Amino acid sequence: MGKNIINPEISRRILKSANNNGDKYQSWMRNYITPKDFYRIIKLSFHTYNLEKLSLIFINAFKNKGINISINDFYSLLQKTNKLTLILLFLNSLKPNCLDLSNKIESKLLFFIFQLRIKNSKYLTQCFQNHLKLNEVYNNFLVIAPVCPDYNYIKTQDGKYQYTFNGLGNGIGVVANKAIDNIKLLKSLSSDLVENGFSIEYKTLLGDFEANIENLSALKETEESFLQKINQSAASIYENYLIKSNNFTSICNGLKGWKSQISYIKTFCKINRYEDLKIFAPNLNHDKNLISRLPLYKKWFGIDKDYKQIFFNQSLEYMAMGYTIKNYYGDKAILLASDHKAMRPYYTILANINLIASSANY
Repeated sequence: MGKNIINPEISRRILKSANNNGDKYQSWMRNYITPKDFYRIIKLSFHTYNLEKLSLIFINAFKNKGINISINDFYSLLQKTNKLTLILLFLNSLKPNCLDLSNKIESKLLFFIFQLRIKNSKYLTQCFQNHLKLNEVYNNFLVIAPVCPDYNYIKTQDGKYQYTFNGLGNGIGVVANKAIDNIKLLKSLSSDLVENGFSIEYKTLLGDFEANIENLSALKETEESFLQKINQSAASIYENYLIKSNNFTSICNGLKGWKSQISYIKTFCKINRYEDLKIFAPNLNHDKNLISRLPLYKKWFGIDKDYKQIFFNQSLEYMAMGYTIKNYYGDKAILLASDHKAMRPYYTILANINLIASSANY
């Protein structure tokens, strides 16, 4: 491809030019398409195919590689790109002079298919970056799942989990179990893509930063015992599911580094109290999110507590998690949110990070 992004109008002009003047590459095209790609399109007759014909070629080629693409998937990919861009991505994935896919399928194309499958999933939602740069990372992703400690819970008659907060365990907690289920689902959605060059790994990070005075007091734990159980939970996740796991503050120089992150956010964003959230992020309904969290807070911290302050502190934590993950892992990071949907938007307030989420409530 050339230097500039191909929009639908440019796509139409170049394909029309190829159709009308097949032997003439024009100088204005060099910012969008190379002469080599232009003449490959002509040689393989892509410029003559209508969308129905193009879709059949596309679908069959991927089927031969063990990747199932439906006609609706094809049109979704076409809508996400445009005809020429999709042709070029497909063209650059082919073996020379034929319509068979090579062993080096364009990573951007595999990423778009991965996105599409998440979008079509009944159990997952997505918030991928909309404005992708030409040098954007489209492969070698690392899915990071922040998860809560193993707070005590019970299983209700309808099979749901309900926190009791009667103590802290050292096993795999409610959110961690949900994250593991989501990771299994992502692996199933991407297994055929991985076999064809798409690379994606997974890691959980446990919220050791919740070893604060209020929480330790409510759980009757010391900081040392709390962190010890966090480490045991991380080990249990790896031993049972072979998913890499660590405490969250391992990526920000420990608890002191975490506290520094929170202080930095407060100072930089001028967020020092609950009402400041409304000024800094006016598009979010913070009052509604707070109300949805009240049943949980009452179980967790007891009756007659300053729930607004608790929610404010947690909002800052979620902002810090998204910010820290993006800063530490960079563009290859995808944040997997498996906890309460009310807190999900706070991950991305400060970080332009790709996010996948489940619809979990607790």
